[in-house]
Formats: sequence, structure tokens, C-alpha cells
Amino acid sequence: MNKRRALAVAGIAAGSLVAIVILAAIVGWHILMSRPSIKFLLTNSGFRDPADYVKSEIVIHVKGEPVPVMVYRHPKAVSDRYFILQHGLTPEGHKHPKIDRFAASLCEATGMNVLIPYVRGSVEGGSLEDAYRRMAEIYTAASERFPGRYRAFGACIGANILLVALRRVSPKIYPEKIFLLGPFFRGDSLFSFYNRLTRPEDIDIMVKMAITLNMNVFSEKEKELIRRAIASSKPGPTDRSEMKKILGEKLFNDIAVVKLHHRDFESIGPETMFSPAQSRCRYFILHSKNDNIIPYFEGRNLAAFMRRSGISTRFLGTEILDHAENQTSVSGFVAEMKHLIRFFDELFEGDIAI
Repeated sequence: MNKRRALAVAGIAAGSLVAIVILAAIVGWHILMSRPSIKFLLTNSGFRDPADYVKSEIVIHVKGEPVPVMVYRHPKAVSDRYFILQHGLTPEGHKHPKIDRFAASLCEATGMNVLIPYVRGSVEGGSLEDAYRRMAEIYTAASERFPGRYRAFGACIGANILLVALRRVSPKIYPEKIFLLGPFFRGDSLFSFYNRLTRPEDIDIMVKMAITLNMNVFSEKEKELIRRAIASSKPGPTDRSEMKKILGEKLFNDIAVVKLHHRDFESIGPETMFSPAQSRCRYFILHSKNDNIIPYFEGRNLAAFMRRSGISTRFLGTEILDHAENQTSVSGFVAEMKHLIRFFDELFEGDIAI
């Protein structure tokens, strides 16, 4: 009996220990999830799915033209903060799965409202000056439709185009914070880097396809194939074999080795992106050390210039958030977690509405 009683007691103790561990894990998880920066990172990186947000699509009119806008709101928060996101070069535009998760994660974690307007021309090609004007007009119209305090986000080449475009808006509505993911410092130095690469696979073919739409090296028939290839691309690194099927081997190879030159892109630099009127804005730059579109040193050099110029700048190099995927390994996430938490704590400071 004593032995049976001892086993029973041991079983109860073991069960209690398991219950305590489970309870501690639940409490720990709730504590973690109560911190907006951690909640955003876990959700945006794919460790959990966002839940507390409401998404809808509305239309605003910009110079008489309808512009679709995805709107994200938190069901339990009232906020006058609006985070406007600039989508990248993708056929999904403002509905791309990656930027959708980013917006939902941001809204759920902070309670801020998030807007993603569709900017026409990302696939069709066209003048960068027209893109600057259009983006400035859309931003202005959005701020009139949704009055409040604005933050903005742009990634890759789109981050720089966003900065140039925002110079055209009134200083009264210029964002108080701007988050840039993988931007470049100077267009001429970036193109020089591209043109020095000896292996075509060292750069995502999407970059060359997008830029050559605005160059005079290919015929209209060839450009139409390039547009079709861009429109068929999927999230993540561009599938080169799929692009080759659409473009044909000759055009694919021509694009892979073409020397890039574009006056509008190459003219982008600090003098076109910043002005004294934006001195109240705080800039946050995150750049992947594994970036295969904009090299890491470009973002680092941009941040260094901004600091020297007295512009409020926070820079972090990371191996987690990049242009290809949001997901990462658990070990990689844990290794960088403390730095990322600090970065997003600063980005979200004063904006939490839940």
C-alpha cells in the first residue's frame, strides 16, 4: 500500500508540475503578447496569424480618378494615427500577401489605422516624375479623407521613391515617422554596383525587368513580354526559370546582362529625398544583411549620411525582415529578437492605442 500510495503521490506531483509549467507558459505568452513590438514581430514573421483587425477596401478620388485603398482598423481601439504603406513592384499591388500581413500585424499590435493605396504604374512602367506626383497626390488625398497624424512605410526602391514623392506634400501633413525597409543611398552608386556584377544571378531579375521598362533598349513588343513576366511573378525571390519561359531565352539573357542606366533613378540622392521642412520627422531604417535587391551597405550608408546631417535616424541591420519572405527560423529570430524589439519599441513609441 505504501508503494502504491507513493506512486500515486508521485503521479499527482508530476501532474501538478506539468500543470504549473503549462500555466507558466500561458502566463509568459500573454506577457509577451502584451508588448506591441513583440506581438508585431511574432505575427509579421509568421509565428502566429493576426486576428484583431478589420479590413476593408474603399475608394478615394484623386484628381478625378478613383484610387482603391485597403483600410485596416482595430475593432477595440480608437486612434488618430494612420500608417500609410507604399506597396512594391508586384502585380498584386496593395493586396500583396506580404504587405497585407504587415498591415494586419501592425494594426493588431498597436491599434493604429493602416492604409495601403494602390499606386498605378508599378507594372506598366512610366516616368518617375509622374510617379512622384501621383504618390504625393494620393498621400494628400488620403490625409484629407482620414485626418490624423501620419506615419509612412516604403520598401526597396519604393522606399526612395516614397521619400522623393513626399517632398512634394505640404510640410503640415508630412509624416512624423517614416519606416524604410532596404532603401538605397544614391541611385548612381546603386546602378554602378549593379553594372559591376559579373554573375546575373547576383541580383533578382525583377530589378532589371522593372528598370528596363523605362529604358530604350527593348522594343514595345519585348516590353510587353516583360510586363507579362512581372505580372506573373509570385511572392518571394523571382523564379528565373518561369521568367525565361515567358520572355524567351534570348530576351531573358539580354535582360540578365544589360547595363542599367536611367537618368531619373540615378538622380535620386539625399538632395532629392530630404529638405529642411521635414526636420520634425523621425526615420527608422531596417536593412537585411542578405538583401539580393538593394545591398546592405546602401542602407547603412544612407543612415550614416542622415546622422551626419542631423536627421533623426535609427538604423538596424537584420537577417530576419527582407524583400523575399517574412518568415525566419526560430534560432535566427531569437538571436536578433532583443535588437528588433528595441527598434520597434522606438518606432511605436507614443502610438499605442490598445
